[in-house]
Amino acid sequence: MDNILNKHLIVFVAKDFTRGLGLEEILPNFAIVCGYNSPALTKLKEKGTNILVTDLPNSGKILESEETVQYINDLKKELNCQEVSILCFKGDSKREFNCKKNGWNFLNLDATTTNYLESKINFQTLTEEIEIPLLPTLSGKMKDLNPTGLSENLVLQYTHGFAGNSAIFTKQEEFL
Repeated sequence: MDNILNKHLIVFVAKDFTRGLGLEEILPNFAIVCGYNSPALTKLKEKGTNILVTDLPNSGKILESEETVQYINDLKKELNCQEVSILCFKGDSKREFNCKKNGWNFLNLDATTTNYLESKINFQTLTEEIEIPLLPTLSGKMKDLNPTGLSENLVLQYTHGFAGNSAIFTKQEEFL
């Protein structure tokens, strides 16, 4: 296993680099490509972690940028690695496409599986299947839902959203 990792560059790509911290301690050829600078990155660089900071808003944009592609390919040569694998906070088809286009492996779940697991519509079914307790929940189209009998305070969550910006806190009477 050690032999394989010595010839393999693994790059964590995300706007927020903190989600990839810790891997630099265990992977011999590891790099971070992120979307903002931080004093913590200086400390990581001092420890020898390979880091590229861009000003791009998300890992999809970061992965498609020429600067990122050039950095990763140059680092692969510099470290004498045979393979490049990309790890993101979560997967989607754009990230998969950019990895495939550049000949890199994509370590995340495929986009179809990610979408299924992240869909709030599927969440209720998944938690019931594996018997995880869940607060009283209704799933479906908002126009068809009747929250009568649930708590007076409701949380509405759209099927897909980013970092909590699709959650709405409301009262039952306002919902109706």
